[in-house]
Amino acid sequence: MKLLTAITFILLLVSHIFVFLTIQKKTTAKLFSFLVLYLVLASPLVYILVVARQNGFVDVDISLGIGFLLTWAAIIVMCAIGFFRVVKKYVKPDEI
Repeated sequence: MKLLTAITFILLLVSHIFVFLTIQKKTTAKLFSFLVLYLVLASPLVYILVVARQNGFVDVDISLGIGFLLTWAAIIVMCAIGFFRVVKKYVKPDEI
């Protein structure tokens, strides 16, 4: 469980960095907004992990699954946005 959680947070961070690198004008405000967005998207999973740890559930916990699903959906969306921004940046309009 700890490995899956660590990989999920790392993938979320990598997807945010991927999108941030596609921005042309990088400012401190944009960096701060991406940091806040990362914390907002990671906070449901952190909260659910803390609650599951305190309650000590041994069985299947649906809220834990929903937390991971929400975080993975955010990762997929951020990676898709970054991918489309890279394609838009490097592919000429006549090549599409």
